[in-house]
Amino acid sequence: MGKEPGAFERWVAGSANYLQAPLGLPASEANGFYTCVSDSAQSACDLHVQLRSGFHVEAMGNGAVPRAELAELLTHIPLGDLSDSIFAER
Repeated sequence: MGKEPGAFERWVAGSANYLQAPLGLPASEANGFYTCVSDSAQSACDLHVQLRSGFHVEAMGNGAVPRAELAELLTHIPLGDLSDSIFAER
């Protein structure tokens, strides 16, 4: 995804019907969602994240990674380092 006007807003609108991922950043900076085999908490999922800054992150579970494991993985990815707010501080 690019940084062209409206790109982030289109991503957010397109993700609205999916289970949202807890990213630990303001919704104005990042949006992420899961695509899962089923609604079960143990269902295999993939994770898709878009930051307003233009960075895109995906964690593909290849049909074998439960949502809880992807949520745990998120705690180890420094998404804040990729956000617009961190670049504005530099």
